[in-house]
Amino acid sequence: MPALRRRGARGFTLIEMTVSITILGALVVALSMMMVEMYQSYSGQQQFADQDAQARLAMERIVRDLRDARSRADLGAAGTSLTFTDVNNAAITYALSGTLLQRNGVTIADRISNLSFAYYDNAGAATVAAGARYVVVQFRLTTQDNIARDVRSAVFPRNFS
Repeated sequence: MPALRRRGARGFTLIEMTVSITILGALVVALSMMMVEMYQSYSGQQQFADQDAQARLAMERIVRDLRDARSRADLGAAGTSLTFTDVNNAAITYALSGTLLQRNGVTIADRISNLSFAYYDNAGAATVAAGARYVVVQFRLTTQDNIARDVRSAVFPRNFS
């Protein structure tokens, strides 16, 4: 069969086109994999930031409410829950239900564990709730990637002098 190519004709052979397409395909696959990794990293960081913000907001809420506790006599502690009355005579309960941190039965944070309330007197010695000058609140936030972060705050209620 005579050659179909004329003398001096320019163009690419089938082998050249196949090699070029193969190289281009490998580059596209590599770039796609990099983009997927970047998206997953971004998504994971975004979820961590959201969960961290949720835990910080929950702690701020507990601290604010505890500062307004009416008196030491109103503190009722049982395991992973704390009940007290604020200066407006509203009963407030913080409790851990599974991995849900709840305020009066309403979930304020998720993926929480190890909720604890510790009570200290003026000298910094551990005491019972009725003798407390300040309360240390602590819990652990565990992200979806199983990264654990402890959140802790000491609260000096205004009316516990």
